[in-house]
Amino acid sequence: MQNRVFIILGFLLTCFSPHLPAQSNLFTGTQNRVVVFARFNGDPEIDTPRSSFESMFNGENNSFRSYFKAVSNNQLMVNSLMYPQNSGVNDSYELKYCYYCYDNSWKGTYPDCKGNDITSLFDINIGFIIKELVAKLEESGNLPDASTLDGDNDGCIDNFVIIFRGAARGANKGIYSPQVGKVSSTFINANGQIQLKGKTIQNYTITYERNSLDTHCRFLLEYMGFPVQYRYASTLARTVGAWDPMDGPLLSYPLVYNRMKYTNGNWIDNIPQITEPGVYSLSPVGSATNYAYKILSSDSQQYWVLEYRDKSAAWDTNLPESGLIIYRVNTNYTGSLTTNPEVYLYRKNGTFTEAGNINNAPFSDLNGRTLFNSGSNPVSFLSNGTISDDIDISDIRFDNGKISFRVNKAYTSLNTVTINDWKACFVSGTHVLQLQGEGMEQLIVTDISGRILGNYSIRGLSQIELPGLNPGVYLAVVKGESGTKIIKINP
Repeated sequence: MQNRVFIILGFLLTCFSPHLPAQSNLFTGTQNRVVVFARFNGDPEIDTPRSSFESMFNGENNSFRSYFKAVSNNQLMVNSLMYPQNSGVNDSYELKYCYYCYDNSWKGTYPDCKGNDITSLFDINIGFIIKELVAKLEESGNLPDASTLDGDNDGCIDNFVIIFRGAARGANKGIYSPQVGKVSSTFINANGQIQLKGKTIQNYTITYERNSLDTHCRFLLEYMGFPVQYRYASTLARTVGAWDPMDGPLLSYPLVYNRMKYTNGNWIDNIPQITEPGVYSLSPVGSATNYAYKILSSDSQQYWVLEYRDKSAAWDTNLPESGLIIYRVNTNYTGSLTTNPEVYLYRKNGTFTEAGNINNAPFSDLNGRTLFNSGSNPVSFLSNGTISDDIDISDIRFDNGKISFRVNKAYTSLNTVTINDWKACFVSGTHVLQLQGEGMEQLIVTDISGRILGNYSIRGLSQIELPGLNPGVYLAVVKGESGTKIIKINP
């Protein structure tokens, strides 16, 4: 239990870690991590067999490697190159000084510390630790060629990881906190860049011998640029909970939206949009295709994502239950540390002012939560608390290994929309509505309250200009031989 507490507290500190820009080579192909085992001067040797780390990192099943192969849709293979190299012997590099020498908050209490040639702030002293370890690595002569360590040939080591002996001591414990960071500019200005095989080390990850597979995977996601989802302010409701590993503490698939956005489309290139009422189905997120849909809202910065999470699937066994999850994305924000989160997962009894229970997020016929609209529980509210009627979903149920649902209404922005045999495309920035199809006769444009702003004859036209529309939401009422269609547009 004590080790689990250390792991969780160590993870919480990442809320304060600098956000690192994602590197493109981290998402596809083969990534070779340099993993260095170390201990502070005077500490006993690591007691976990190296074979345990080999299995956890490089094993084919239930391993670091297999997790990233799964969540990347087979786009990424991660190899962990462990040093010192040995044949199963517990071995690590011993640093020049004790832990207290590297952390000013402790150093003054221990006058016998010998680290007088290093500075005082732990984030700067990490540079001294890395430089010392690099010297030992270079001396060993067992490193692969530089291109293996620099997959995209940008002159930098792709991933440098230090695993210290023992367990972390929790949040705000300096080097004793697992963390992702960059070598301090203060250190670089005074001591120069740190290089391994002629390649610069810019970013690093620090973990501990007792950290779990969950923690190691989460820290590589953070290293890649995935945002921390844990909200350390107790007054703020959790936004995603167990449904994304960056909220932790246990492992799961990242949300489909995060796997798309934070890998620059390398793991998932897009989320298909629902534009028409009808019955749809989804496969579990571990499937190769058909794992998510999105539905737009009348706010051009916000939309909903629907995905099926299956508790029986590998890597999602830690979830509270299976079902369809629905979350709102607000593209104005990044991550969840501020009051307004980028992603909010709807859950039973969750409102704009009430947290609800994040474990009661899934919708299904087994738990009786089969509706999602402006009158359901939870209700379809947007980031500002406004209840939206742009989405109406019902009859959510498990269906032969998939989950199905009925879309009764789906808001559509006119970036090419097909309605039966009529096709309309609103050309952004030109105020031109392109028309295609037979039998269209009249177009009436109104504001969202129904006030008429324009009335046009469109018989035989292929396009029509709609002048004088400021940014906002409008209704385009198309009338013709087959009836009347109402379309929302966003100039």
